[in-house]
Amino acid sequence: MIVRDTALQLERIAFRVAKGGHDVPTDKVIARRARSLAQLPWFLDHADLADIFDNSGARPKHIGRKLADGTVIIDPSAPKDLIASLSAGAD
Repeated sequence: MIVRDTALQLERIAFRVAKGGHDVPTDKVIARRARSLAQLPWFLDHADLADIFDNSGARPKHIGRKLADGTVIIDPSAPKDLIASLSAGAD
């Protein structure tokens, strides 16, 4: 599960805080996203099957899949940093 960018993550956190929920510092959000994307190739490599969803809209959109034969298919509309992390992980 991913959202399109850090700005949307921060917007959702601000909405949650306005409703009485907990805050997360901006630097933590940025670091967590970078760390998660850096780890994604490892997790895909170790998974038999996987599905990736973009949760930016009202409903999750299926944007990627790892098939049983190891093939990873990513929708070109996926967040650019997600695509970059998978390209970097393929090296």
